[in-house]
Amino acid sequence: MRNKLGVMFLSTAIALAFVGVSYAAWADDIAMSGTIYTGTVDIGWSEYGVVAPPYSTIVTSITGDTLYITIYNAYPCVDYVINFDIHCIGSVPVHFPSDFAFTADYPGTIAITPYPGYNPIYWTSTILTQGASWYGTLTIHLAEDAVQGGTYHFTATITGQQYNI
Repeated sequence: MRNKLGVMFLSTAIALAFVGVSYAAWADDIAMSGTIYTGTVDIGWSEYGVVAPPYSTIVTSITGDTLYITIYNAYPCVDYVINFDIHCIGSVPVHFPSDFAFTADYPGTIAITPYPGYNPIYWTSTILTQGASWYGTLTIHLAEDAVQGGTYHFTATITGQQYNI
């Protein structure tokens, strides 16, 4: 009886080995390649008008995430106001992990506040989905020691990044 059981076990092992070798002979590897697009992270600016005294001129231009501002024929102790929005033009929602960065060489102050009548959360805690906007007002106040009739250049930059980073 033990011999019969041993022979059956050995026969089964040989049959399984044969099946494994047969399967391996008919198996093949398949390689695939491709590209996965998960979306884009991108923001844009829009300027909705400026408020300046009648004797001064403000010129703005936008490149990527930077707003360029030039004030011509500037006057001291005057506020210059630019209404704008920042909007998500990519397909991935964005947030703003840091404050606006300003570059300027001028006497005075720059402040950004939500657009009057628009009451959003402060922009660093705002998440913009595709097509959504944050509306703000940029106010430049030239101090008393600003050169009357002078020209001043400013930039305001904001960095948007994927919302879950």
